[in-house]
Amino acid sequence: MKIIDILKRITDYIEKHKWLINEKIPFTITLDQAFYSWYENVFFPQWHEMERTNILQKFRDKTPYDVYKMVSSEYFFLMEADRGVHYDKACYAVIARESKSIIAKFSAKMHLLSL
Repeated sequence: MKIIDILKRITDYIEKHKWLINEKIPFTITLDQAFYSWYENVFFPQWHEMERTNILQKFRDKTPYDVYKMVSSEYFFLMEADRGVHYDKACYAVIARESKSIIAKFSAKMHLLSL
């Protein structure tokens, strides 16, 4: 995937985030405000958990963007059942399901049991 395609997708994420925020508040935020909100409330917390759980090392054959998408998808799936879910659970769920390492899968499943 080319960098321009990745940037376009990130812009799409931010525009969706802007739309969701504007649906909940009585005024309209700018795209700059939406970017800041997305970075602080979506991207950074997810990226922090991705680093903390070492998920990028578990999927060296994938780009960080691909792993980010995997965790995002899992997070939104988990949110349907539990609005209070955290990104660590999404990271461990992806590792438990997608990792090629039996040890990584087992470790992730143990983490999931403790959450």
